[in-house]
Amino acid sequence: MPGFSLPAFTQELQAFNTATASEDANLPSTIPTPQAVSTIVKSAYPFLLSTSKSRTEAPGFWGTLKQKHLLAVGTERAKQHLLYPNYAFPEQFYSDVRSVLHELFPVLSNPQTASDISYLRPLMTTPLAERFALSTEALYRHGSRLRIKLNTPVEKLKIRLTSLEFVYGPYPAPPNYVAQRWVDLVTLMIPKDDAPFISAPRHREVMKQAMDDGCFMRATVKVDGDLEVGVFEGVEVPEEERVSIYGEEAFRVEDERELEGLTQGARDVKMMMKAIRDKHDKSPKPHRTSPVMP
Repeated sequence: MPGFSLPAFTQELQAFNTATASEDANLPSTIPTPQAVSTIVKSAYPFLLSTSKSRTEAPGFWGTLKQKHLLAVGTERAKQHLLYPNYAFPEQFYSDVRSVLHELFPVLSNPQTASDISYLRPLMTTPLAERFALSTEALYRHGSRLRIKLNTPVEKLKIRLTSLEFVYGPYPAPPNYVAQRWVDLVTLMIPKDDAPFISAPRHREVMKQAMDDGCFMRATVKVDGDLEVGVFEGVEVPEEERVSIYGEEAFRVEDERELEGLTQGARDVKMMMKAIRDKHDKSPKPHRTSPVMP
């Protein structure tokens, strides 16, 4: 079925609900709309389309030079902390990133694991794991599920280190500790009394003490690959898939099945889909040069 815009489809579905409600009192009054599901996905999941505006502004000339300098300094510092060459940074780190990505997307696509933090936590930070789990549960409440497929083999992913940050000090920091940030590379968690600058030698002592108390490193990488994200209806009836084609929301109905054994709610959904599909089949369709991808 040719694709059409999501807002237009939502209006069609709402109009169909209004028209049929007076004819059939048994028709459910609240049926999850594509707009509701789309809102959950866009607001809860940290994904952007390739055509979307970046969350961070591109640095200028001097900002780019600063980033490259801090990355070079940070890479050497990371090698010291990771006892290079015992841990070949960043090459071994890239291999670890590939391993995480290989495990991550099947976990997020499996209904049994996508909402379980115990499966998510080894693959991401706790706040992000909680965000994914809550988002998955929200989709389930709307009768939908998420599938994420990495179409590029992990060994062919292009991975590039973009920034490094280091935090030295105890974790969690005691109440009388303060954060002292040096440029955009190092943050010290030190006692409040040691925060005022006295002399360079004393400051080196404070930093050494903070490093002895703990070292935490944050690495930011850019991964270039083909990632496919699809939202599906959870009922065992024609599945709906909404994918983005050059920024346009497309819709199609898959897997025509007989009505036997389906719930009343599933029958209602199928009736609406058929009515909307028939209406659009009779209307002129724009010529599309590219197929709707699953």
